[in-house]
Amino acid sequence: MRQMDALSNVTFQKMSRLDRLTFDDLMDRISSHMKVPNEVNANSSSGGSILLKTKLVVTLRWLASGSYLDLCFAWGVAFSTFYHLAGIL
Repeated sequence: MRQMDALSNVTFQKMSRLDRLTFDDLMDRISSHMKVPNEVNANSSSGGSILLKTKLVVTLRWLASGSYLDLCFAWGVAFSTFYHLAGIL
């Protein structure tokens, strides 16, 4: 996730409302509860699955009143993926 890693700590915290240490802790706590996609199907349909780290940062930013249009553009997520039948991301 080069995009996220390239952000300064201040920018990262403003975007996600969490510092990197807290973000990583949250990621560790919830990762076992998040659905891992079928990689074969994801590669066939869209070229790959969305990383759990990306899902978390996009969700946090959206909950902090970010526009889904801006988030999809910034993180390379298709609009139809963001609002999916199974829920958001």
